[in-house]
Amino acid sequence: MLEGKDTELSSWAQRNGINPASYSFKAAQLMGDMRERRAEAALVKQLEFKHEDPRIQAVVRTRAADALARMRSAAAVKPLAALVSEPDAGVRGEYTHALARLGGRDALPALEKAAGQGHWYAREAALEALTMLGDAREQPVLEKLAAAEPAKTAAECEALGGEGCGDPEALAKKRVEMIARHGKRLEAAKACGTDTGCWVKKLEDADKGVVSRAAMEVGRGRSAAHVGVLLARMTEKDPDTRMALILGTEWLVEDAKDAAALARSALPTLEKQLSEEKSSTEYVRSNEDLRRLVARLQRQK
Repeated sequence: MLEGKDTELSSWAQRNGINPASYSFKAAQLMGDMRERRAEAALVKQLEFKHEDPRIQAVVRTRAADALARMRSAAAVKPLAALVSEPDAGVRGEYTHALARLGGRDALPALEKAAGQGHWYAREAALEALTMLGDAREQPVLEKLAAAEPAKTAAECEALGGEGCGDPEALAKKRVEMIARHGKRLEAAKACGTDTGCWVKKLEDADKGVVSRAAMEVGRGRSAAHVGVLLARMTEKDPDTRMALILGTEWLVEDAKDAAALARSALPTLEKQLSEEKSSTEYVRSNEDLRRLVARLQRQK
């Protein structure tokens, strides 16, 4: 289905007026959920998917990006880095978020370039991934971006207008402050490096961005002993931070011996949380990932 080789399905879709790209989209999602490595090459190829409708093209590519990030595909880093110049902020955000989950420093040059290109929300998407992956070496980059922001904001307001452009100087000041907040993740990385114990302590940080990065760094640390500290924070109110906590827990369950057994003790609490929050629209996306985690733990009983 992902490769478009199911001729019977393709014929049925054509007869019924269904765009075959919808199957590529769904197949990519399922391959990512199942961490199906046999689909890796096909998913990487989907990052180059072309369609006359840019919306269809974007949705197929971004679902492939998400699937590759879920299976932690090293082969996806280079092609994803080539896509972060995408002008649409939402689409760029999908690519940069995938790179942040994949980890490593290989995508940093592309993210640095993208953080200085496009309108603010597109720049910020690249900036967020840059600070999720970088360390003290990227602090001068943020200083450079902050220095350039007033001129960029003024030009953007003159060309496009938009919220806050009644006072471009005040808007630029606000954005420079936001760049500084993103930079707190680099400060944490400078302090902790690869010390997982240090990152565990950063889970208590007042800054949600630091907590998100800490959750992912703890997840990459491969220590089953830390799965409990991530699970204890699953009621985190900020949806993005909760997503990072779930992701870190998933990685430990996949990679660390005994982590799944330790995590299963939290199943009743997690199941209760999902039940209590089932009508909460705020956590729809994060709780889909929490539901996947719960299902995995239930299967491993």
